[in-house]
Amino acid sequence: MNKNINKLLNALSQQKGFVTARQLAEIVGVTERSIRNYVNRINNTTKDQNVIISSREGYILNKKICSNYLNNKIYETIDDKLLFDIAIILTDTDEYIKLEDVSNKLHYSSESIRVKVQKLFYKIKKLGLNIKIDSRIFTGIKLIGEEKDKRILIEELVPIQNFSKDSLINDLNNFLSKITNIDELNLYCNEVINKTMINYHFTIGYLAYIKLIVHIVILKYRISNGNIVNCKNCYNVNDICSFAEFKLSQNLAKQLKFNNYDKEIYMLTYYLLSLPINFSENDNIRDNHTTINICETLLKTEKNFDLPLFSCEKYRTQIKNHISRAINPIKENIPIFNPYFSELKHEYLFAYVIASYIYDDLKNKLNIVNIPESEIAYLSIHIQFILNNHSSPVINALLICNCKKIEVELIKSKIEIFFENIKVQNIMSSIDKLNNSNYDLIFDANNDHKKDVNNNMVYISRNFSSNDIQRVQRYLETIGTSKIISQIDYYKLNEKNSIDAIKYMLTKSGYLHLLNFFLERESMSTTDIGNLTAVPHPFLKSGFHIPKAIVGINESSILWGEQNVRLIILYIPSNKLEVNKRFFRDIYVHINDITIVQQLLKSQSKLEFIKIWNQERGY
Repeated sequence: MNKNINKLLNALSQQKGFVTARQLAEIVGVTERSIRNYVNRINNTTKDQNVIISSREGYILNKKICSNYLNNKIYETIDDKLLFDIAIILTDTDEYIKLEDVSNKLHYSSESIRVKVQKLFYKIKKLGLNIKIDSRIFTGIKLIGEEKDKRILIEELVPIQNFSKDSLINDLNNFLSKITNIDELNLYCNEVINKTMINYHFTIGYLAYIKLIVHIVILKYRISNGNIVNCKNCYNVNDICSFAEFKLSQNLAKQLKFNNYDKEIYMLTYYLLSLPINFSENDNIRDNHTTINICETLLKTEKNFDLPLFSCEKYRTQIKNHISRAINPIKENIPIFNPYFSELKHEYLFAYVIASYIYDDLKNKLNIVNIPESEIAYLSIHIQFILNNHSSPVINALLICNCKKIEVELIKSKIEIFFENIKVQNIMSSIDKLNNSNYDLIFDANNDHKKDVNNNMVYISRNFSSNDIQRVQRYLETIGTSKIISQIDYYKLNEKNSIDAIKYMLTKSGYLHLLNFFLERESMSTTDIGNLTAVPHPFLKSGFHIPKAIVGINESSILWGEQNVRLIILYIPSNKLEVNKRFFRDIYVHINDITIVQQLLKSQSKLEFIKIWNQERGY
């Protein structure tokens, strides 16, 4: 699928309402005309309804049919198949082969083959594979590398999102015709994978199911040609035997008749560990060097985030088992398959921060070079579950009300019934009697509003209506963050890359000594979150106590990871979990709407930026 069309669909999926062509053009990094062409191209692939609805207000995703659209064969896969077939020819030989010979085999011009080989080179580089394309004048080209990496390359060239559910076998047969046939595909799907799923009581998503079919086709083809993998054996035999995936791998190897190759069974186990497979029963992973290090990291993370990742046995076991499974494919540089990575990184922003911290601490302990962002996103699902179930701290509140005692008690009772974590500790008849503001929240039910007395004050009516409840809820979601926004540093800048932008903002605000912490975080996983926004921050380690936000609006878009960015919200975290959690939640609420982002980008001063930000909060 066209990369820019992917960006367009991803941008539209994040919006609540209509988005203009101009806004989309800035997000995707193309012209408005290109956006209109992409929309027409997408809509022309469906008959009755458009995938993207157009109006005078702009564009919006038709979510009713979007999922069907994404699961159907959208574009012709001729170019994808040509690249795949070239890779098969290059991996099938240990000798140099001339481009003319490749073009003759595939019936394409030498120039077309040369362009595709260049594209193959960039694909290898992007995947970080231990493969190189060696080229010699008058001799030809040769693919040099490990068998495992060659298989990964071949598999990553298969556009699994283009295969229709209704004609899966035929689509796969057409694309993989160089290495399999329809009889083999029927055997692998119906007799091997489907029956194994029933016998071993596991489920798997549709795209992962296609990945598994493709992997088995490639595995069988390569073994039949005498190409055997050589894996690192990251675990000893006793450890790997505890995984349900190992037993599944043994069964598949027996059915596919390669069970006499131990290293192939180990490698298939590692591959299965990289897929989101759900077993009906949890396996019991043995304690070993890896699990001990994971537990040490969870204890450290719990202390820094005040989140029961270690002390709660249920959470500790869940995360320990998840990471233990992921370590092998990560060490073998097998891609962790996660088709929902972008959405998870955007929606579970704070959970993603904690997951990044965990893997940063584990990198040196477990001798891991790179942690794929797709795996960090998977771990963030577990973290988000814990955040959702983690009880919020008690909020000490003051109620100001000059009603009769029984009316005051009724208001107090309503507040504490609707919000269990709010405890009204004191009641006063007037704000004038307030000597200090040692309360997390102040309710003012009097009519003589005195603006800006306290930034933790919420005005309510004496009957505590539904509007009051909504107002309190909005405040609770951002409690402690309004002060951060009110004290932002605000800069206009014109930098060309993300590192220079971070360095400029830290220097201007006097935090340059933290630069390495920010760069360390970016090296783990870039902090772009979509909608032209990035939220760079250091790993949340002990030592940072006073939270600080620095806002930068860049004159033009910067490529930040794989996203275009203009709004930079640099955050130096608090040592309080709830403050950080709410601040990231506050960012998500604002950045989720491109219209608000555009308004923030047009701001000309700190005060104007804060005013726009607070309007969305309803303050």
